[in-house]
Amino acid sequence: MSFAGQRDGKPLFHLPSGAGPDDQDADWLSGDAVVSLSPISLLAGVLGRVARALAARARFSLDRFSDVYLVTDAIAAHAGRAAKGQRMSFAISTDAQRLELNIGPFVVGSGSQLSHQAPDYSAASALTMLSDELDIRSDAEAEAEVLHVVMVDRRRN
Repeated sequence: MSFAGQRDGKPLFHLPSGAGPDDQDADWLSGDAVVSLSPISLLAGVLGRVARALAARARFSLDRFSDVYLVTDAIAAHAGRAAKGQRMSFAISTDAQRLELNIGPFVVGSGSQLSHQAPDYSAASALTMLSDELDIRSDAEAEAEVLHVVMVDRRRN
């Protein structure tokens, strides 16, 4: 069996870029799941799956579980444009019907794109509409920003 790597002289896939260097340990990286990955293109698949697994463990309702998917996709899209370097790290903590995410590093000033209600469907509108808390924190040591998002499922058991 053979699988062609090209079609019409064009490659069917591209190898990811090399891994970025490990950043120093950040004090905001603690929780039930802590992940550091490179290249940034891997973030969408990993962040969404880890967050949804932990949301299920936190007993999120099906509706709120779907919101986690939209929020993590919006964050991954933002990271593709505003990541500082080739490595992203995130930490997720859960409690009963609560999920808390810290992710970074982002370029300083890029968080302002997420801190207001956008008129169209974008990362800013998805995050502001679906998260219970949205905060851009400064990591002075790394000269970067960290995004802090909290989602709560307020349905009664």
